[in-house]
Amino acid sequence: MPKLFILTLGKCQSRSFTAACKMLGLRSQQYPDDLEKAIETCDVIAGVELSDKYKELSKKFPSAKFLLLTREDKDWIDSFEQHDLRIKKAPKQDKIKRIRKGIFAQEKFNREVWLREKTKLENQANRFFKNKPERFLQLDPFTMNSDEKWETLINFVEPKLLEKRPLEQEFPEIK
Repeated sequence: MPKLFILTLGKCQSRSFTAACKMLGLRSQQYPDDLEKAIETCDVIAGVELSDKYKELSKKFPSAKFLLLTREDKDWIDSFEQHDLRIKKAPKQDKIKRIRKGIFAQEKFNREVWLREKTKLENQANRFFKNKPERFLQLDPFTMNSDEKWETLINFVEPKLLEKRPLEQEFPEIK
């Protein structure tokens, strides 16, 4: 089973997709404290910090798959702004600042910069994987129902996982 890297800039249901992967029996971790250890030991790794590492990870893991979760710009930036107000009191401020500086080249939230970097990530990832559709999928989970999410995830990662799908269970929706 190939590794799955879930790329996101946040607020795009990566927690839900990570939980779904766990329900399918995959060793999955979201925003690991030790990214290198998680990459070596997990089947599925999700997090903002992967968004600037997909080229290097693609070379290191030539059979790995990459799922880029995104959403409509206005909804994403509005959600991120609300999230930013809540996390100012989060215990991992140093990690948050380091990730933001790496991805957005600054620590403080800025609508224009964040939107520009989101568009840049989407465009660059699509170009990089242009001739490798079996390894890359970009999707907006906010436009999909529960069955579509399950079907898309399983068909992309490994169709054999269909037998492990919890029947009658909705796709996890974790905020």
